[in-house]
Amino acid sequence: MTLNKSILCVALSLVAFSQSSMAKDGTINFTGDIVETPCVVASDSQYQDVNLGQVKSSTFAKAKDTSAFTNFKINLEECNIATLKTATVTFRGTSDVLDTDLLAVGGEAGAAKGVGIEISDQAGKIVSMNKASDDTTLVAGQNILYFKARYKATAIPVVSGHANAQADFQLAYK
Repeated sequence: MTLNKSILCVALSLVAFSQSSMAKDGTINFTGDIVETPCVVASDSQYQDVNLGQVKSSTFAKAKDTSAFTNFKINLEECNIATLKTATVTFRGTSDVLDTDLLAVGGEAGAAKGVGIEISDQAGKIVSMNKASDDTTLVAGQNILYFKARYKATAIPVVSGHANAQADFQLAYK
């Protein structure tokens, strides 16, 4: 009987070992889209973090005061301009209540108040939230669309806190 118990213990150990060697160590999510557009958005532009940095609340002495700009870009690749030659960008997100051109910040505990995020194109023209930018003429191949963002006071005093926001972007071609 002890021999049978020993064999049973060895067999159970082997089963346990073989199952642990096949344990789940992680997950890989594969994402992407099949698109019918004249350009594809480069993977490094699809999900970006734009760090506007720490800005002192005293920077905003009156409504409409702004912080310094932070540049960001959207890379377009493999552009075929045979039929569609221009693009516009629409930034979609929650507009600030006091200035609907701005992206609202906050939504979480400890959020800043009295400030929103202003997005401008390369020429410095404001791209209002949820509205298309001016047309950008495309060239065949790669195109880089340049933008900049900054904080803008909407009410005084600006209350310090997290000034985070999220916007999606959507391209339209003409």
